[in-house]
Amino acid sequence: IDTVVFSEDFHFGLLRDVDGVSLERVSFTTEGTHPQNWQSASSTVGFATPGYQNSQSVSTAEQDKMYSLASKTMSPDNDGFEDVLAISYQTAQTGTVLNGYVYNLAGRLVHHAFKSETLGTQGILTWDGITSNGTKVPIGNYILLLESFTLDGKVTRKKIAFSVTGIF
Repeated sequence: IDTVVFSEDFHFGLLRDVDGVSLERVSFTTEGTHPQNWQSASSTVGFATPGYQNSQSVSTAEQDKMYSLASKTMSPDNDGFEDVLAISYQTAQTGTVLNGYVYNLAGRLVHHAFKSETLGTQGILTWDGITSNGTKVPIGNYILLLESFTLDGKVTRKKIAFSVTGIF
């Protein structure tokens, strides 16, 4: 049985307010008394995972950061088929912060879809195809630029192409 003396210093360093943010154990194979074995719950799960697997848990078979789309197309028309762009992620390190930008093929920024999302070690993010001005993204081809960083300075960038389809 472990005994742990918690400290607010265990929380993710970039969180402004940790009130209501759960601390999660990263690995059950590492000592619970080690401060690096605790991390703030991911913002993508509401900063807590009661009754579920910890959002920050890392398996012993760690994998490289990986982002992939569930489908290379989306049709944000609310018909129940590919209405959102779903991005699966799996990280090998806790404390990853993600920004995601949607660009058209002319290189113009269309939307900042993900703004400083603190990620768990795995999960799914979605974008509904609505831009910052409240309009639906036009039919066409786009590039999703995902930029992530960790507190130890590791930066990752990945570009993923996708298409927005619909009825003409």
